[in-house]
Amino acid sequence: MADRESKTADPVVWARRLNGTWLVHGGLDDDAEAYMDHLSARDPARLRESCLRARKLVEGLGPAEDPKPWFYGGLFSLATAAEARRFAARHPFVASVIPSLERRPPPSRLRAAGERTRKKIGRIKKAIAGFSRGRARV
Repeated sequence: MADRESKTADPVVWARRLNGTWLVHGGLDDDAEAYMDHLSARDPARLRESCLRARKLVEGLGPAEDPKPWFYGGLFSLATAAEARRFAARHPFVASVIPSLERRPPPSRLRAAGERTRKKIGRIKKAIAGFSRGRARV
């Protein structure tokens, strides 16, 4: 999607469109869509903020960086622990960057992750934490 379009499009429309275009494993796209539907019905302001976060994280990436982990990390970054367990727990990488799940041990499938994966998780978590401090950096 062109930068110009992503900066002017409604963040929710943008996030739904982007989520619908990617090939992902394990039904992450369906779980993300269900989460957005859930927020749309219960907390539209949090849905909008979550989509804005996802967009900011994706827009800050270099061309060689895979945007999917950043997008989904941003999208689920405001999920409550119950929402994260319901919509993201099947996706270990995404679950590992959600702030509300931070006190849980890493998913078993990630305990043996390589250095590169651990560093990416750390970078995404740091960027998400930046939103709370008013400055997100990728």
